[in-house]
Amino acid sequence: MQLHGQPVFDVYAKPIVSTDRSSLRYDGFATFLQDDLEFTYMVVEGVAYVVKSSIGDNEQSTTHRLYSVPAGLLHDSAVSNVCGQGLQTCITLQFDGQNFFVCGFEGEGFIAFGEDLKVTVEYLDTPLRKISIPSNNNTSCAVVMPAATVMPTTLALLSGGTVST
Repeated sequence: MQLHGQPVFDVYAKPIVSTDRSSLRYDGFATFLQDDLEFTYMVVEGVAYVVKSSIGDNEQSTTHRLYSVPAGLLHDSAVSNVCGQGLQTCITLQFDGQNFFVCGFEGEGFIAFGEDLKVTVEYLDTPLRKISIPSNNNTSCAVVMPAATVMPTTLALLSGGTVST
């Protein structure tokens, strides 16, 4: 899988846990350079945007709303036979109809394996600041990625918290 011609890329995400600790969503962004354009994909407060900017002297940017993002992490179950050495927790998740194995190193990150996708997540030493809505966005946008209800183990694994046993 490639995005803007890049098979490997970084996504910066900040987990947002509900006050009752029953659901989780992410605010995040990823930036790609392609030719003389910069594309920044963002999810802020559940609303998805793409900001396209020209690189160079005549910097112009446009913000577009993304109308569809796959459903979230609603079902999980613990697995023991896929965990490798040094892994603390492994679960299976379903995301947009696809099954993923998610194996975590408690407090350090996790790896998610799908049929044609591998995602490696490392927790940052310093958390990201609040991610803001693009400044040139003057429209009201609907939420396309609401917080997903998750089990306590999944919440801890995907947010960098402590996994309770």
